[in-house]
Amino acid sequence: MAEAKLYCRRCRHFSPANSSACSNCGASDGLEPFRLEGKKSDGRFVRVWWPTLENTDDAKVAAYLGAGYALFIGSVSTILAISNITGITHNWMGFGVLDCFVGVFYLVCAFFIFRMSRLAALLALVLYMGIKALLLNAGAATGGNVVSWILFGLFLVNGVRGTYTYHDFVAGSVETDNESEQGRVE
Repeated sequence: MAEAKLYCRRCRHFSPANSSACSNCGASDGLEPFRLEGKKSDGRFVRVWWPTLENTDDAKVAAYLGAGYALFIGSVSTILAISNITGITHNWMGFGVLDCFVGVFYLVCAFFIFRMSRLAALLALVLYMGIKALLLNAGAATGGNVVSWILFGLFLVNGVRGTYTYHDFVAGSVETDNESEQGRVE
Protein backbone atom coordinates (compact mmCIF):
# COMPACT_ATOMS: atom_id res chain seq x y z
CA MET A 1 0.00 0.00 0.00
CA ALA A 2 1.25 3.49 -0.85
CA GLU A 3 2.36 5.84 1.90
CA ALA A 4 -0.26 8.45 2.84
CA LYS A 5 0.63 12.01 1.92
CA LEU A 6 -0.64 15.54 2.43
CA TYR A 7 -1.08 17.82 -0.56
CA CYS A 8 -0.42 21.57 -0.27
CA ARG A 9 -2.93 23.65 -2.24
CA ARG A 10 -0.64 26.68 -2.13
CA CYS A 11 2.58 25.34 -3.63
CA ARG A 12 1.20 22.03 -4.97
CA HIS A 13 3.83 19.84 -3.31
CA PHE A 14 3.44 16.70 -1.21
CA SER A 15 4.43 16.31 2.43
CA PRO A 16 4.45 13.25 4.72
CA ALA A 17 1.10 12.43 6.34
CA ASN A 18 2.32 13.35 9.84
CA SER A 19 3.36 16.89 8.80
CA SER A 20 1.76 19.87 10.47
CA ALA A 21 2.99 22.24 7.74
CA CYS A 22 4.07 21.96 4.13
CA SER A 23 7.66 20.80 3.83
CA ASN A 24 8.15 23.10 0.83
CA CYS A 25 6.47 26.44 1.63
CA GLY A 26 5.69 26.09 5.34
CA ALA A 27 1.93 26.70 4.97
CA SER A 28 -0.20 24.88 7.52
CA ASP A 29 -3.65 25.95 6.33
CA GLY A 30 -3.29 24.66 2.76
CA LEU A 31 -2.63 20.98 3.59
CA GLU A 32 -5.21 18.36 2.71
CA PRO A 33 -5.11 14.57 2.54
CA PHE A 34 -4.12 13.22 -0.84
CA ARG A 35 -5.96 10.15 -2.03
CA LEU A 36 -5.52 8.49 -5.37
CA GLU A 37 -8.02 5.66 -4.80
CA GLY A 38 -10.52 5.58 -7.63
CA LYS A 39 -8.79 8.41 -9.50
CA LYS A 40 -6.72 8.05 -12.62
CA SER A 41 -4.87 11.32 -12.02
CA ASP A 42 -4.01 13.74 -9.25
CA GLY A 43 -5.58 16.58 -11.27
CA ARG A 44 -2.40 18.32 -12.37
CA PHE A 45 -3.33 18.08 -16.04
CA VAL A 46 -6.69 19.73 -15.39
CA ARG A 47 -5.06 22.50 -13.33
CA VAL A 48 -2.84 23.40 -16.30
CA TRP A 49 -5.88 24.04 -18.50
CA TRP A 50 -8.14 25.38 -15.70
CA PRO A 51 -6.13 26.38 -12.61
CA THR A 52 -7.76 27.01 -9.26
CA LEU A 53 -7.78 30.66 -8.22
CA GLU A 54 -7.65 30.84 -4.44
CA ASN A 55 -5.24 33.75 -3.95
CA THR A 56 -3.34 36.44 -5.85
CA ASP A 57 -0.48 34.06 -6.67
CA ASP A 58 -2.89 31.60 -8.32
CA ALA A 59 -4.47 34.47 -10.22
CA LYS A 60 -1.06 35.61 -11.45
CA VAL A 61 -0.21 32.09 -12.64
CA ALA A 62 -3.47 31.94 -14.62
CA ALA A 63 -2.86 35.39 -16.09
CA TYR A 64 0.71 34.43 -17.00
CA LEU A 65 -0.68 31.44 -18.95
CA GLY A 66 -2.64 33.91 -21.05
CA ALA A 67 0.32 36.25 -21.39
CA GLY A 68 2.61 33.39 -22.39
CA TYR A 69 0.26 32.16 -25.07
CA ALA A 70 -0.29 35.69 -26.42
CA LEU A 71 3.51 36.06 -26.51
CA PHE A 72 3.81 32.77 -28.40
CA ILE A 73 1.10 33.67 -30.95
CA GLY A 74 2.53 37.15 -31.41
CA SER A 75 6.10 35.95 -31.85
CA VAL A 76 5.28 33.22 -34.34
CA SER A 77 2.90 35.41 -36.35
CA THR A 78 5.32 38.31 -36.51
CA ILE A 79 8.35 36.18 -37.43
CA LEU A 80 6.48 34.28 -40.15
CA ALA A 81 4.93 37.46 -41.56
CA ILE A 82 8.26 39.31 -41.65
CA SER A 83 9.92 36.27 -43.26
CA ASN A 84 7.29 36.27 -46.00
CA ILE A 85 7.28 40.04 -46.49
CA THR A 86 11.06 40.30 -46.82
CA GLY A 87 11.28 37.32 -49.15
CA ILE A 88 13.18 35.01 -46.80
CA THR A 89 10.37 32.52 -47.31
CA HIS A 90 8.06 32.37 -50.29
CA ASN A 91 4.63 33.06 -48.80
CA TRP A 92 4.94 30.19 -46.34
CA MET A 93 1.56 29.52 -44.67
CA GLY A 94 0.15 32.67 -46.27
CA PHE A 95 1.32 35.10 -43.59
CA GLY A 96 1.37 38.70 -44.78
CA VAL A 97 1.31 42.31 -43.61
CA LEU A 98 -1.99 41.96 -41.73
CA ASP A 99 -0.58 38.99 -39.82
CA CYS A 100 2.42 41.09 -38.86
CA PHE A 101 0.12 43.70 -37.32
CA VAL A 102 -1.89 40.99 -35.57
CA GLY A 103 1.33 39.51 -34.20
CA VAL A 104 2.50 42.85 -32.87
CA PHE A 105 -0.94 43.38 -31.31
CA TYR A 106 -0.63 40.03 -29.50
CA LEU A 107 2.86 40.97 -28.30
CA VAL A 108 1.56 44.26 -26.88
CA CYS A 109 -1.35 42.41 -25.25
CA ALA A 110 1.07 39.87 -23.75
CA PHE A 111 3.09 42.67 -22.16
CA PHE A 112 0.00 44.22 -20.60
CA ILE A 113 -1.53 40.90 -19.53
CA PHE A 114 1.73 40.23 -17.71
CA ARG A 115 1.12 43.57 -15.96
CA MET A 116 -2.41 42.30 -15.02
CA SER A 117 -4.37 44.38 -17.55
CA ARG A 118 -7.93 43.10 -17.80
CA LEU A 119 -8.53 45.02 -21.04
CA ALA A 120 -5.49 43.50 -22.75
CA ALA A 121 -6.57 40.00 -21.69
CA LEU A 122 -10.06 40.58 -23.07
CA LEU A 123 -8.76 42.07 -26.33
CA ALA A 124 -6.40 39.15 -26.91
CA LEU A 125 -9.21 36.66 -26.28
CA VAL A 126 -11.68 38.50 -28.52
CA LEU A 127 -9.12 38.74 -31.34
CA TYR A 128 -8.30 35.04 -30.99
CA MET A 129 -11.96 34.04 -31.04
CA GLY A 130 -12.68 36.35 -33.97
CA ILE A 131 -9.86 34.91 -36.07
CA LYS A 132 -10.94 31.36 -35.26
CA ALA A 133 -14.57 32.21 -36.16
CA LEU A 134 -13.40 33.58 -39.52
CA LEU A 135 -11.39 30.41 -40.15
CA LEU A 136 -14.38 28.25 -39.29
CA ASN A 137 -16.59 30.31 -41.60
CA ALA A 138 -14.05 29.97 -44.42
CA GLY A 139 -14.03 26.19 -44.03
CA ALA A 140 -10.38 26.09 -42.98
CA ALA A 141 -11.03 23.95 -39.93
CA THR A 142 -10.64 20.24 -39.34
CA GLY A 143 -11.59 18.37 -36.20
CA GLY A 144 -8.03 18.42 -34.89
CA ASN A 145 -7.70 22.13 -35.53
CA VAL A 146 -10.86 22.94 -33.60
CA VAL A 147 -9.81 20.84 -30.60
CA SER A 148 -6.39 22.50 -30.48
CA TRP A 149 -8.00 25.94 -30.89
CA ILE A 150 -10.24 25.26 -27.90
CA LEU A 151 -7.44 23.89 -25.73
CA PHE A 152 -5.03 26.72 -26.51
CA GLY A 153 -7.87 29.24 -26.32
CA LEU A 154 -8.24 28.18 -22.69
CA PHE A 155 -4.86 29.78 -22.02
CA LEU A 156 -6.28 33.13 -23.12
CA VAL A 157 -9.48 32.49 -21.13
CA ASN A 158 -7.25 31.88 -18.11
CA GLY A 159 -5.54 35.18 -18.84
CA VAL A 160 -8.91 36.88 -18.49
CA ARG A 161 -9.80 34.84 -15.39
CA GLY A 162 -6.44 35.53 -13.81
CA THR A 163 -6.40 39.29 -14.39
CA TYR A 164 -9.97 39.77 -13.16
CA THR A 165 -9.49 37.51 -10.13
CA TYR A 166 -6.21 39.23 -9.30
CA HIS A 167 -7.93 42.61 -9.24
CA ASP A 168 -10.77 41.18 -7.16
CA PHE A 169 -8.29 39.90 -4.56
CA VAL A 170 -6.35 43.17 -4.55
CA ALA A 171 -9.55 45.20 -4.17
CA GLY A 172 -10.61 42.95 -1.29
CA SER A 173 -7.31 43.39 0.52
CA VAL A 174 -7.38 47.17 0.00
CA GLU A 175 -10.84 47.37 1.58
CA THR A 176 -9.66 45.28 4.51
CA ASP A 177 -6.65 47.56 5.03
CA ASN A 178 -8.86 50.67 4.92
CA GLU A 179 -11.27 49.17 7.41
CA SER A 180 -8.44 48.35 9.82
CA GLU A 181 -7.05 51.89 9.50
CA GLN A 182 -10.48 53.34 10.29
CA GLY A 183 -10.64 51.13 13.37
CA ARG A 184 -7.29 52.53 14.61
CA VAL A 185 -8.33 56.14 14.03
CA GLU A 186 -11.58 55.87 15.99
